[in-house]
Amino acid sequence: MFNESASASECYGLEILMEVLLMEKSRKDFDKIVFYFLAILDRSLKAGDYQRATEVLGKLHTGFQMKSLDTWQRKRLRKAIFDGGTESRIRAIAESIKSSEKPDLVGLAEYLPLLQKNAVPHLCKLLGELKGSKPRRIICDALADLGKDSIDVFGAFWDDDRWFVARNIVYILGRIGKTDCLPYLEKALDHPDPRVRREAVRAISTAVSKETAIQHLTRKLNDMDSKTRGVAALRLARIGGEEALRPLLDLVLSKAFQKREVQEIKGFLQAIGTLRSDGAVPALFRILLKKSLFSKLKTDEIRKGAAEALGAIGTQEALTALGKVGVMGDDFAKEASIAVLKRIEQS
Repeated sequence: MFNESASASECYGLEILMEVLLMEKSRKDFDKIVFYFLAILDRSLKAGDYQRATEVLGKLHTGFQMKSLDTWQRKRLRKAIFDGGTESRIRAIAESIKSSEKPDLVGLAEYLPLLQKNAVPHLCKLLGELKGSKPRRIICDALADLGKDSIDVFGAFWDDDRWFVARNIVYILGRIGKTDCLPYLEKALDHPDPRVRREAVRAISTAVSKETAIQHLTRKLNDMDSKTRGVAALRLARIGGEEALRPLLDLVLSKAFQKREVQEIKGFLQAIGTLRSDGAVPALFRILLKKSLFSKLKTDEIRKGAAEALGAIGTQEALTALGKVGVMGDDFAKEASIAVLKRIEQS
């Protein structure tokens, strides 16, 4: 029988304590030993010793898997494991992180996956309290696994007034990638904060079918925020293949697009280059040869981007186009084309 007057943390290592637990047949004493496990867990969480907390909860998981246990014993251990993610214990994690200059993030990353889905709403709340991006990312990664069967729980947090909470929830939904996530991701594409919209663009490019992703990413090529448009272009090129070429080219060749900032235009050209499609060669060839008496600096930067895109395509047709420009183009076009060809030869 377990001696309740002894300190579990002092007199028993966790291994021995677990051995005693598994041999105990008295419900009263079994509960007492489980209580000591949870007491050690509480002290560890308050102290920020997440590796110790991981060890404690890991032992409870191991004990739960033992086939020799009676039904009532397994039920008690299941509840103990469940209680590892109660609001008060998640609160203890928050306080220990806030009070520590260097929280044990490695231990935290090991502890959180051992929790159950009851911890999901409490961890979501924690995202709004912690300032550091590293602990928030660890929590997000854990939530992507813990919450994969509880998508609706995230619904109360995805449109949080704090942009970073909403962005983290969108990131989690993207990691989960289930059909049930789509309605939230679609709404996030039109979130008031562009940082949330950019995360939604990243998430939707991997979390839904290719056809659906192309449809949404094409629409976001005209987002109000230039960075969001750039992310949409690169993601569209990454997943769309030949299907992404036409919407990208149509936009790049439009008069309205020429009014955008040069870095954005070059970003779109880079996206087209990653498609490695000969279908883009004629348009890029024309852009490279185009001269302007006005905004010469901007035009030349765009022409340089077209040369880089042809080099990225790298097919025989693209290289032939660069060669032609190197002969028939003006000085700037020749120099840009020859520089790309030399770099390709040296690589």
